[in-house]
Amino acid sequence: FAKDLCVKTSRSPNPHFSHLEGPPGTGKTFVIQALQRLCSLIVEKGLCSHQEMSSCILFLTHNGAPAQLLGASTLDSVFNSFQPKVSLNNVSSFNNLKLLVFDEVSSIPWWKLTLFSLALSHKKSGGSNDFTNLYDGVSIVAI
Repeated sequence: FAKDLCVKTSRSPNPHFSHLEGPPGTGKTFVIQALQRLCSLIVEKGLCSHQEMSSCILFLTHNGAPAQLLGASTLDSVFNSFQPKVSLNNVSSFNNLKLLVFDEVSSIPWWKLTLFSLALSHKKSGGSNDFTNLYDGVSIVAI
């Protein structure tokens, strides 16, 4: 699955959306770490370069504590929702994005998720410019 995401050159017309929830200690973080390990193995086996893998799969959290635990990025570090016009000038780094894994998604304000969805739809990020297409072909795992 992860290798196929990086091999394909365009975003999927039928992206995958999944939501995983549960009380503390049920293994949600383990799922993210397993995905990260799978990505590392694909790179180690030479099926995909590290640069290809890191450009097509993005692990995001809302704040710094989970980001440090997972080695992920915070939403505001990749997209400044307080200055969306400035951030839209920098969304070209999302050109190859195929999978977005949100940890602690319930703590992310709805308006930040909406702005990020709009950014993914923007032409500069490889999007179709169809702002009604939620996350514009990027598969989402929300935890």
